[in-house]
Amino acid sequence: MLRRIVLLILLVLSLVFGRDEKTKALLVLAHPDDETLFMMPTIQVFTQTKELYFFYFTNGNADGQGERREEELYRWIQHVNVSEDHYTILQDERIQDGFDQTWNRTLCSQILREVILKKGIREVYSFDEKGVSKHPNHIATFRALESLSQYPDLENVSFYSLESGSLLTKYMGPFNLIRKQSKCIYNSKLFLSLNTFRIHQSQITWYRILFTLFSRFSYMNCWKTIVVPLHDNPVPLDAHE
Repeated sequence: MLRRIVLLILLVLSLVFGRDEKTKALLVLAHPDDETLFMMPTIQVFTQTKELYFFYFTNGNADGQGERREEELYRWIQHVNVSEDHYTILQDERIQDGFDQTWNRTLCSQILREVILKKGIREVYSFDEKGVSKHPNHIATFRALESLSQYPDLENVSFYSLESGSLLTKYMGPFNLIRKQSKCIYNSKLFLSLNTFRIHQSQITWYRILFTLFSRFSYMNCWKTIVVPLHDNPVPLDAHE
């Protein structure tokens, strides 16, 4: 009997202390629904293999629907089984949603730096310099990451940007699956993006539905490392894009 108790204790201890700790990864986004339209293949994999966090610079209030979009995002977070303390929507009047909004590059990077250090993030993912759709808010998230990679206290953090791809490959949809690349993450569920996008009801339009069906981002995400020369200095706080 005593032997069984000892074995049971050892088994419990091995389960508690012997498990490999998952890498903490952060997706940096401009608006609620960006995750569904552009990064579902990555989310599908990372929710299983990493401890995944989400950071949104705005609640997408350009059309006055910010509160509704926050509620939709909360339902989406529950749908994909992400813990409520693993996503953040920034509330800062200096950083607002909109094509005509200019975000302070260093302000954004400093806010992200605090999040990364506080949560112990080791990998950060966001848009590239084209922002997929050339949306200035998407591009601003990339610029923030570009500045972040220069901070000495983040030297152990890896930064990645989502390749926008060419106009041709961007809308080849599932045909992108024919020739797989090692640097890309692929979606194994055909209508995953469309099914999860339905939760963002305020954003449903005919052209966004078509986008989820024929966009490469519903089927694959290709990531590249953000590399910035070490001699470059972070942009002054009063500088703008």
